[in-house]
Amino acid sequence: MAFHKPTNSNKVTCAYHTKGGQWQAGYHTGTDYAGDYGDPVYAVAGGTVIHANRMGGWGLAYGIHVIIESEGVVEGKLQTLYAHLAYVNLEVIGKGKVKAGDIIGYVGSTGTRSSGPHLHLEMRVAPFLYDNKTLNPESVIKLSPVGGIAKKPSQKPPVKKVGSVKK
Repeated sequence: MAFHKPTNSNKVTCAYHTKGGQWQAGYHTGTDYAGDYGDPVYAVAGGTVIHANRMGGWGLAYGIHVIIESEGVVEGKLQTLYAHLAYVNLEVIGKGKVKAGDIIGYVGSTGTRSSGPHLHLEMRVAPFLYDNKTLNPESVIKLSPVGGIAKKPSQKPPVKKVGSVKK
């Protein structure tokens, strides 16, 4: 499984962890990408669609949104939120599983905190709370090798000490 860019635009209009009182967590918990109303939104990684609607999910502030749960991207399960959509692609998400690059919805401006058409992309690791469980989508995507899956950077293996061995 490889990553796919979330929109045709690479223009970030609000970066992850931007400080501000307008957000419940005190900072921006995702990355916003510029887009025109109706532009396609692509699944960044393959996985299981666990939510696709306006109500429920992660709340009304996100408007119409899709949440996809993936495994093998980082340690533990990863949930990726695609928010403020105009509408979802029921033909794709109705199957319950998506592949990276599938069109899952279209850029919009729904939700109580959207100020214009854009995609809000947010990633959370189980147990899917704000507290140190959000990830910078740009960093996760950039960790992915071409044609591969991003893994949490591993620690260097311990250095073996070379010396005399007692028998």
